[in-house]
Amino acid sequence: MAINLLGRIGAWWHGRVKPSHLRYGELGERAARKQLRRQGLKFLTANFRTERRELDLVMCDKDCLALC
Repeated sequence: MAINLLGRIGAWWHGRVKPSHLRYGELGERAARKQLRRQGLKFLTANFRTERRELDLVMCDKDCLALC
């Protein structure tokens, strides 16, 4: 994945930089998605919200859903 340097500089310049715990969470989700796709799962959606919680990743493996 390419790094959008201009976007990051613009976010920093305008004070829209995310806290480090949110940036680390996004990096973890991206790494998990990449690993699961390598294992053959199909990505369906990310950050799916319900009334009670949020599912970071929803993946599909043939006829099974993997909720992470």
